[in-house]
Amino acid sequence: MKFTAVVCILILLKTSTAQVATCQDDGGVNTDWFFIYKPPDSLSSKIMKSGPNPTWNPSAGAINEIADHAISRTMADFIAENINIKVLAYSDDPPNMPPQNVNSKAKGVLLIDNRETDAAAWFVHTVPKFLAYRGPYSWPASETAKGHMFLCVSFTEAHLNSYAKFTTKANQVAANIQIIGKHSKSYSDMYAKVLKNKLGASIRIWASSDTKSKSICKGQYQLRKVTSPLQLADSQVSREADSARWAVVDGKNIVCLTTNDYKATEKQIPGAAVCLENAAVYNIFRIAASKVEACNK
Repeated sequence: MKFTAVVCILILLKTSTAQVATCQDDGGVNTDWFFIYKPPDSLSSKIMKSGPNPTWNPSAGAINEIADHAISRTMADFIAENINIKVLAYSDDPPNMPPQNVNSKAKGVLLIDNRETDAAAWFVHTVPKFLAYRGPYSWPASETAKGHMFLCVSFTEAHLNSYAKFTTKANQVAANIQIIGKHSKSYSDMYAKVLKNKLGASIRIWASSDTKSKSICKGQYQLRKVTSPLQLADSQVSREADSARWAVVDGKNIVCLTTNDYKATEKQIPGAAVCLENAAVYNIFRIAASKVEACNK
């Protein structure tokens, strides 16, 4: 699947400026990748970034403040207009606009350096009404009650149309990235059919679910629903309070952030998964997913 195929709901295609299109941490240091998790009922967040021993650490600033936070640092050239970065933003529910597409839940921003510098960054998230082009930076207060996940990956422009896995830049510790998508016409469940079969492994999933969608233990590969509540980034989180959707792929050191709920009604909704391969990240999410629901439950 093409990298660009994931970017399916276009709301902006502008040219802006930046130093270099890359993910940045709270201190403005370039990073190969980072995860950020904001737990329910909190404006504090935790960041896990590329390095020899990635782990969750408190973000330097609150997520609703523009200073000292990796999100506002990374998105500085989306919030402010400049001329050296091409910006591609997509969202089913963008700020200052009515919902754009009820058939998708994808949200993110792609930054591409417009100069000879070979640099690009992809930022994906789960927050409705978040990140307005040309700012100002503003956190939607209505989303504070929910948990949200964010992922940023830095890479070279050669991978923009890659069909295969690609690797993040290696400023610290690189990670393999794979994008997996499904079309609405496939009428396939993102987890039970697409991810499990595409990656050829059993998976453990954390996503909003319904009573019809259960753990599946028959067949070569299993799908197990993670028990709610779970402990993630030092916070106890219930499924009902969390907008984050993710899966861990057993035995492959892979964590996937997804756009779909695990519900029967989601088969007709297009979706995507951004999968990062890194042993330390996998182990952290695997511990969070250690307790699973029984088969057919």
